[in-house]
Amino acid sequence: MLLNQFLDSKSWKVAPSPPDGHCLLHRAVSSLKSQFPEESHPTVSSLASSIKEHTIKNADDYLIYGFAVTKLLAEMHLYVDERIYNTNFGDIVPFILTRIIQKKLCVLDTDNYGSITTHTLDTNPVASSIVYL
Repeated sequence: MLLNQFLDSKSWKVAPSPPDGHCLLHRAVSSLKSQFPEESHPTVSSLASSIKEHTIKNADDYLIYGFAVTKLLAEMHLYVDERIYNTNFGDIVPFILTRIIQKKLCVLDTDNYGSITTHTLDTNPVASSIVYL
């Protein structure tokens, strides 16, 4: 199934994000605002700061992803402060987001052959709502 057909079947759409290295955070903030309008929402800047704070306080939680603490914190700095997504840290940001926003995340994954897989990320045992990014 082509991506556009899949999105249409769910009444979802692709929305642009600024190319500033924090596209995932922009989408998270935008999705929270549109899906949960009655709640208060973080800004991209406050979400990035929360990621940094959470990672520093909970670094040991992410060692299972193959990081040494110093490498984790160095890559976190690249992601949050330098806005460089292309690191291993960028791959665990969705898991960190679930803990910060207290909601599950649904992420689409596509391959070069047009196959689409949805992943619902839930590293937060008290999350009950799902944010579709």
